[in-house]
Amino acid sequence: MNQSTSLRILYVFCDYLSTLAALLLFVVVRFHLEPVAHMMGSVGAMMSTTMVRLELLLFPLLMLFVYWLTGYYNEVIMKSRLQELLETLRSALVGMAVFFLIAMINDVDADRFNTYKLIAILAAILFSCTYLMRVALTTAVRKRVADGRICRHTLIVGTGPKADSMYARLKKVSRVMSASPETPLWA
Repeated sequence: MNQSTSLRILYVFCDYLSTLAALLLFVVVRFHLEPVAHMMGSVGAMMSTTMVRLELLLFPLLMLFVYWLTGYYNEVIMKSRLQELLETLRSALVGMAVFFLIAMINDVDADRFNTYKLIAILAAILFSCTYLMRVALTTAVRKRVADGRICRHTLIVGTGPKADSMYARLKKVSRVMSASPETPLWA
């Protein structure tokens, strides 16, 4: 398995865990804010209901699909932090809307303000958990790239001073897999 594939699997696994953690946290917040949830007695009783178990099982998988649709897993080595922030925010908003339309639409309280507050809390928790995990992973990957432990195969085509300077720059910042520019690979 190459580096990109193993990193992609790691990103998917961490996104799954962060989405699950966000949803668990949201269930706790929802228990404390929704008057209907208090009739269940405890957070544990609420989490043992069939609907909440289905939410905990299916919502992280749905969010992985949303993350995949946004193209987040296409490039795992050289990520832009701004692009990562915007993709995570967009995905959290889409996930919040989907969750509301599927899971919470029947639980709409008479107090609309409470419903809007729950929607905003879900978006904030989902964004925060996912983004913190992604920033930690991206920082670790960037550090490994800078250390030379993660590298990309690079082929320099051409000869002359530009090719030599490119080779010297690459050799200085990372491991070089070939011999030297004087020893062509086809010889």
